[in-house]
Amino acid sequence: MFNIEGLLKKFKSITPPDDHIKNTASLVVLDKVKINISKEKIKLINNTIHIDASPAVKSVIFRNKTDILNEINNRSGGNSPISDIR
Repeated sequence: MFNIEGLLKKFKSITPPDDHIKNTASLVVLDKVKINISKEKIKLINNTIHIDASPAVKSVIFRNKTDILNEINNRSGGNSPISDIR
């Protein structure tokens, strides 16, 4: 008999594409801190979101870092590998 569990195990660890994570991060930052950051200013490197913005904007984002990370992980279905924002 065919074991479907082995086949479905591959799909359990699928992570969303980078573009989806960038869009989600941009929307979450807009919702949480009311700052609009375009997805072109967001880079995803080694499970870390890097934001290209002024120091004042980064300071506001870092103060709300835990809320933003939790919301990104919730909106991406818990499959998001994001662990930090810089």
